[in-house]
Amino acid sequence: MTIRDYIKGRGRLLRVLTFGWFVLPVALIFIFPERAKTSGIMWLAVGYVVMAAIRYAIAWQTRCPRCGKSLWSVTMRATSPLSKIITCSCPKCGVSLDESMDRK
Repeated sequence: MTIRDYIKGRGRLLRVLTFGWFVLPVALIFIFPERAKTSGIMWLAVGYVVMAAIRYAIAWQTRCPRCGKSLWSVTMRATSPLSKIITCSCPKCGVSLDESMDRK
């Protein structure tokens, strides 16, 4: 597996989590409309704050196998299914994203 594949996989994980955290609170509001009248907006806000925190934590923990620095910006770009990873190397150490994930 290359570093690029690893980053793409993390991006897919973030997309799935984002979709789930978006759909779950909205579905619960439709399933339990009587509860949503009193606290639905609050739960939506809490859900979205938690989702954002998890997204940024996962992206922040995506590390370059060579230098160990965060590949946060590259991972966040990979979360969009329409964008491509335009960076060809680690912004910190310059290792190519097409190299193997094995540490050297």
